[in-house]
Amino acid sequence: MFSKTDISFFIITWLFYQAAAFAQAPPPDLNCASIQTNNDVILEWINNNACFPLILWSSNNKNGPYQALDTIYTAGTTNYTHSGAGSSNWYYYMNSDPNCPGGISGYSDTISNSDPVQPNILSVSVLNGADVEIKWTASPSSETFAYLIYWDQNADNTYSNVDTVWGRFNTNYIHTSFPDTRIESYTVASMDSCKNTGPYNNKPHSTILLNDSVDRCGPSVIINWNSYDDWLDGVKHYDIYLSINGGTESLIGQNNFDNLNFTQNGLNDGDQVCFRVEGVSNSGETSSSNTTCIDLDIVQPPQYAYINKISVVNNEEMEIEFYVDPNADLKYLHLYKKESESDFSKVAKIPNPGNLNQVFNFTDIDINPEVYYYQYELRPQDSCNNMHTSELAKSILLGGKANYNYTNSLNWNAYGGWLGEVDYYELYRKDAQDNWLLITTLGNTDITYNDDIASVESEDGIFCYKIVAYEGSNSQNQNFGISSTMESHSNSFCVTQWPPIHMPNAFVPDGNNSVFKPISRFIDKSNFKMTIFDRWGKALITTTDPEMGWDGVADGVKMPQGVYLYFIEFTNPDGEIYKKDGTFVLVR
Repeated sequence: MFSKTDISFFIITWLFYQAAAFAQAPPPDLNCASIQTNNDVILEWINNNACFPLILWSSNNKNGPYQALDTIYTAGTTNYTHSGAGSSNWYYYMNSDPNCPGGISGYSDTISNSDPVQPNILSVSVLNGADVEIKWTASPSSETFAYLIYWDQNADNTYSNVDTVWGRFNTNYIHTSFPDTRIESYTVASMDSCKNTGPYNNKPHSTILLNDSVDRCGPSVIINWNSYDDWLDGVKHYDIYLSINGGTESLIGQNNFDNLNFTQNGLNDGDQVCFRVEGVSNSGETSSSNTTCIDLDIVQPPQYAYINKISVVNNEEMEIEFYVDPNADLKYLHLYKKESESDFSKVAKIPNPGNLNQVFNFTDIDINPEVYYYQYELRPQDSCNNMHTSELAKSILLGGKANYNYTNSLNWNAYGGWLGEVDYYELYRKDAQDNWLLITTLGNTDITYNDDIASVESEDGIFCYKIVAYEGSNSQNQNFGISSTMESHSNSFCVTQWPPIHMPNAFVPDGNNSVFKPISRFIDKSNFKMTIFDRWGKALITTTDPEMGWDGVADGVKMPQGVYLYFIEFTNPDGEIYKKDGTFVLVR
């Protein structure tokens, strides 16, 4: 009887001998078949622990039938000469003699005496600014041992070998060249272990070269690239990628195969933008272009243009202050104005002074500020010739009239255009010494005022006024070093009070009312004349002093009681002649 242990040992031993009986003897590694100048074909192989004798098979057709060409009996042999076989195509493979110890023999790869077939190039793709990756399929020739990389170094369709990639199934290579500045072209050839080299692929592949240009006025970036013409199945589309300021790259567009340019709008001044294009074939292969990066310097339109003050000076000129966004790219500053509500006309064209971080001043002398208020508008012209417009700034026109009740009515238009709006107004009147005297402060909505001048001293009845507007809080001014409150002066405006003449109808030379003279204010003494006549029209006295009057004496003689006539004439400060006549009674 056998124990379970004996039975198990018997089974394991039997399986081992069965496996050994049917193990394949390793075939030789048939590497290459080289045609010699005399048309002999030399076959070379690596024994690879093959069991001799070796049987060499051959055929003129890859698919057979194959016949035994020879048997190699000498152990260690690694080559064989097939005499005269180089004049036609032959295919070969080898195996160990199946009668060798070890059982059934395996077969080597089938090789040909033809040069190894060139591989099919899949793509060339730019990895970064200097590296290009070439990809291809493995050569169908089993004898392929390496690949030769060819580069069109001088861009003249002349290819030179730059490197060798060893191993039939190593099917990519990275080459350093200039794909960020020019189109780089590559192709590949196969080589067997005997250094027989087939022709390189006659369909080279060329990189996609991406170029860019900036439209500073768009603002936009325009990119364009060459077509990837090398795929047999053609380009399906191009993917466009963008990264901003080193951020993650994102897909921003997709072009059809025949559209080789792209415009990206909405970019910001000062950003660094990087573009890349990736071609995609109809079978899914991809080819990346170089990456092109730009530090954007686009035309920056003014974010604001501001007239911070217009003010009348001496009723002769308009003082104008303004500033614009200092970051703007400008060619000119145009200043326009209009009289009241008339059409605009150009006042000045100021070339870009270079440094915009300042307040500009301009004086307009072509004005008539006693008749019109003026509206000014600043129109910056940027480097793209686009015109921009400030808010209107409106000057103050002061007017009014004199009333017969010893008041002057004044009116004015509100100042317009301040960011801080009008905070308040101040009304000034000239005093007898020709100094401006503040007479009242008014609210920001007040545009009229009645000035009571009954108690105001004036020799000629002329009263002159001006309005000063003050701006409220405006933080933007601080950016330009303006810390003081903006103020705007109106024109100065004068009104003339007509002298109110009161003539007595009687006087008593020896009584309380002893002198006949006009009772009035605001008479210009330099142009005054009064003549007294008797009832027959004889001139008794003429005086040019309104304070002198007549005491009832003519030529040293006291005139008798009775009715007399007077005639008064003077020139108003406005230049108009005033005349008055009448009668009065002299009482004794």
